[in-house]
Amino acid sequence: MEELLLWLAKNLNWVVPMVITAIFSALNIRLAVINRKVAENQAQLQNDSFCYQLFERRMAIYTSIKETISTVMTDSTASIPLINKYLQNTRDALFLFGDEIAGKIDQLYKMMVELRTVSVKLEHDAKIQNTSSAHDKLCERECELLKQISNFGSHLREDFSLYISFGDYRIGQRTVRE
Repeated sequence: MEELLLWLAKNLNWVVPMVITAIFSALNIRLAVINRKVAENQAQLQNDSFCYQLFERRMAIYTSIKETISTVMTDSTASIPLINKYLQNTRDALFLFGDEIAGKIDQLYKMMVELRTVSVKLEHDAKIQNTSSAHDKLCERECELLKQISNFGSHLREDFSLYISFGDYRIGQRTVRE
């Protein structure tokens, strides 16, 4: 034992720095592992936050469309302010949903514009007391458009469910359904 202590005393100048280096190396490895776990947790938190923000923006468009359809069906017409509000609320749809939903949103817009045009013509005919066959065709077209808009509303949930459902999302996944 004395020999070991004597050897240690003679070689203290290089043994101590080597021991300290080994300790700090082990601590650095432990710190790197902790930093990696923190980075993974931050990435997961960012992913979850992104999914939630995407959900909120998509849900706002879905809700806006439902409210617009409800208003059209209640009023049996589409006012210019309602159409403008619809356009404003759905302007990001192409980027948030893709072509399929954006196409459906555009289709609803076109139906509302046509309904507005038909309604204005019918109001004009009512003022001048026009009861021609053209007036009857306008009444039929208005009814047909309202049915199409109502049908659009009844399929809204299934059209949007792929985009606003969390059914396929699990905590820990890093993919977002597009």
